[in-house]
Amino acid sequence: MSKDICSRGCIAIIAEKPRAAAKIANALSYGRARKVSIYGIPIWVFNQKGREYVVIPSAGHLFSIDTDKPGIPVFEYMWVPRYEVEKGYKHLRKFFSAFSEILPKALEYINACDYDIEGSVIGYMIVKRWGNVSRMKRMKFSSLVDEELRRSFKNLEPPDLHMVEAGLARHEMDWIWGINVSRALMLLFRKIFSEHKILSAGRVQTPTLFEVVRNTIERSTFVPRPLYNVNIYVNLASGEYKLEQGEEHFSKRSDAVSYAKKIREIGYVLVTNVDRRLISYKPPHPYNLGDIQRDAYSIYKISPAKTLQILEDLYLDSLISYPRTNSQKLPSTIDHKDIIKRIASMPKYSSAALKLLKKAQLIPNNGPMEDPAHPAIYPTGEVPKRLSDIHGKIYDLVVRRYLATFLEPLIVESKMVELDALGRRYFLHGIRIYSKGWLDIYPFYNIREKEIPQIMIGDRLKVSRVKIAIAYTRPEPPYNKATLLKWMESQGIGTEATRAEIIETLYKRGYVKGSEATRLGLMVYSAIEKYFSDLSKVGLTRRFEEMLDKIRRGELKREHIIKETKIVVGEAIKRFLKGIEDLDPREIRFLGIGLGGCPICKDPPDPNSIYKFCRIHEIAYRRLIETYNSWREDNIGWKEYLEKVSRLKITGSKVKEVIAYLDKISENRAGSYT
Repeated sequence: MSKDICSRGCIAIIAEKPRAAAKIANALSYGRARKVSIYGIPIWVFNQKGREYVVIPSAGHLFSIDTDKPGIPVFEYMWVPRYEVEKGYKHLRKFFSAFSEILPKALEYINACDYDIEGSVIGYMIVKRWGNVSRMKRMKFSSLVDEELRRSFKNLEPPDLHMVEAGLARHEMDWIWGINVSRALMLLFRKIFSEHKILSAGRVQTPTLFEVVRNTIERSTFVPRPLYNVNIYVNLASGEYKLEQGEEHFSKRSDAVSYAKKIREIGYVLVTNVDRRLISYKPPHPYNLGDIQRDAYSIYKISPAKTLQILEDLYLDSLISYPRTNSQKLPSTIDHKDIIKRIASMPKYSSAALKLLKKAQLIPNNGPMEDPAHPAIYPTGEVPKRLSDIHGKIYDLVVRRYLATFLEPLIVESKMVELDALGRRYFLHGIRIYSKGWLDIYPFYNIREKEIPQIMIGDRLKVSRVKIAIAYTRPEPPYNKATLLKWMESQGIGTEATRAEIIETLYKRGYVKGSEATRLGLMVYSAIEKYFSDLSKVGLTRRFEEMLDKIRRGELKREHIIKETKIVVGEAIKRFLKGIEDLDPREIRFLGIGLGGCPICKDPPDPNSIYKFCRIHEIAYRRLIETYNSWREDNIGWKEYLEKVSRLKITGSKVKEVIAYLDKISENRAGSYT
């Protein structure tokens, strides 16, 4: 039967995945496409206006980059069938057989893969291998809804070759970067440990790992300093209220005690200002991929990578628009009224949807971020038939955010009372929701309402209690997958499609666990820091991202960025090879290496450490010494200081290890360095 397909020439439509192919074939044929199987791969055939169309799916990328050159540097490579060089992709052989059967007989080709860089590359590489790129057209769509697919089919565009060039450049550049540095790391560790270990580094992965390591070191060597608050409570008609601090903390307990005594003696605080106002909060912007990944993690603890996977499932089921977008804008060309009408048929959204349908105009609160290929993520209005719990949660976020962005502002009534307490400012803050607006459908912002009674300027509020409370300086927060993704976005490295995958790679390689860099991660960090410090810089990675954008806009050639990559990586490999010519493993001072020295972790000692601590434990020790000055002002002795600091949860783990070590040696010796 396969010999009859495209026997007189046909138009081949390439889809990115089988589920997408089924949607496209059904839409374009109005449900009349015939499904057949070639080599176990489903394809769809239909006729229209006397022409035969064949919709044939890929399974993502069919080709990858490989080389037959050993050692480093390596700059010679070729695009080869993915199933030949990557484990777990043997199933792609069937797709190769199907394409080789159909595409050489086709007269024209339509790339109907996802409209992004990866989709453009997938379709291009298939047509280049088995067809003719000069006879290729492009379908551009942002959802798999029938109407949009048909509209895209009627308005075929020329092949997006600039996007293809940018995609090929990214793959080739990252391959050159990754294979050379990864091979260098494995060569280095073979020299040190006399064993083979799979290690990896990457253009975006490496600066991301460096940021996690920086955060890990900062948090693990953190020593809190004491701060003192004087909490004042006042009696009002409706009860006792605690005043909010308006000044810096006291750094000395004695100063706080003196101030508290004076407040008790005077017995009142003076109202100096009362500010009442209504504050309007505009609706949230429509979701882009990064926004929903952060919300999904914050609300449901769903990882960014898992969120993307779920969004892609929802997209393939025609429930939402294309998710790999950076845009926070919904264009007026989308029929929002029709979408909201269909959403109104779902009971949990009907109230908000019906309210919106009464509006004369539906204007979303678009955000500043744009994407040249796709709008913000939006529901298509298709009613889900059956969703798993986790898919339902993500779909619910998409629908609620979409409806919220058209709704009225959230309005809160704020009342701020400013008080003078012997020259120091305090506040009373009351808040209540005046109009819920968009918060009614998107209830993921927590507003704690608090009423305060009528107060006038000049009132003297009676002090009921005064308490001295100790607080402590806080370490910077640890990273989780969502906040690390946000950091990558802020630095302009990676893309909305690759960031989550890169973060997962750090975990899978064992470089990061929980919120901290592991000993292996520290070891890889140290090696790259010593031999490839230039390649770890965010600025360099960002510069290459900017060049990729120029290729996408047609302002730069792929050859330029590949040449630049070879120069940068080549010089780094040259320095590395020279640096390890006479390498003595005993002289290696990498973190996490554990080759003896530090009395706590056995890592190589810092040359300036009196206790032979490693670099991180030495940082912890020095911070312990420096911070003691703040504690000593309150007549706290060294031993008591160590005891108090070691009991605090916010004290860094390496600091606690140093304290435990100091406990083992003489108290006199420890004290002599304070």
